[in-house]
Amino acid sequence: MYAGYAYLLDQAAEHKCRHWLLDARRRINTDKEGAQWMVTTFLPGAVARLGGSLQLAYLLGPVMLRNQEADAAFPPASFFVGKAFGAERFIEEGEAIAWLQGQSVSMV
Repeated sequence: MYAGYAYLLDQAAEHKCRHWLLDARRRINTDKEGAQWMVTTFLPGAVARLGGSLQLAYLLGPVMLRNQEADAAFPPASFFVGKAFGAERFIEEGEAIAWLQGQSVSMV
């Protein structure tokens, strides 16, 4: 996981991309240790490297969103308020893309 995100960050930096659509539909759940690393280490570092707010839209399987407790490692939306990074979960790709586009508009 760590190497994969490092690669994504390298590509994002090269292309100046701060809005990511991540397809995690094959994952069963979020690893609690990995989620902690994301919010305390990776995302703050990525924001610094990319020079601005980073937004991540995760595509998840429907079973993941049926119950908030099903994937307790993923922070609630309120966690991201006031931070230079944000993330949201989606089942439909179109909704995820619309959310990312809305984040772009709000950053202008």
